Amino acid sequence: MGLGFSLLTLGWFYDDAIKRDMNGLLWVILIIITGYVGMVLYFKKRGNKKNKTNTYKTKKLGINCVSHLKEIHIDPKTFGQHIR
Repeated sequence: MGLGFSLLTLGWFYDDAIKRDMNGLLWVILIIITGYVGMVLYFKKRGNKKNKTNTYKTKKLGINCVSHLKEIHIDPKTFGQHIR
């Protein structure tokens, strides 16, 4: 049970670091080596806000366009019909 909780916790740190445009693998290794000290350092470094300029999302074939911060929706019925 302890190993499972540790893996879930490390997975959360990895995912959260990636969402914040940080090196997730580096943070996981640091936390494994230093334990709670690494966790405290991570929370101090990460801040409160996610980096929204580098977030890539997909919603049912909708894609967030990062360069213009607009959401583009693709109709699956007509997709590719204009390309010859």
